[in-house]
Amino acid sequence: MLLALAFLSTSVVVDAVLEPWLWCLKDWAYFVEDGLKWLGICFWTTFCIVRCTNDLRSTLAAGAK
Repeated sequence: MLLALAFLSTSVVVDAVLEPWLWCLKDWAYFVEDGLKWLGICFWTTFCIVRCTNDLRSTLAAGAK
């Protein structure tokens, strides 16, 4: 979850603070900007899947007793 928040907040910083300097990257600016968002979303999704899987396993194990 911390990785997701780190990548998403870095994306916000790039959008807000570094916007005037992104023009020199040309097409790479999209890669940097959207890549950070994409990684944040992927890590957030991974966190949710792992958390739900663990909760489901513990619930099923408690119900089997």
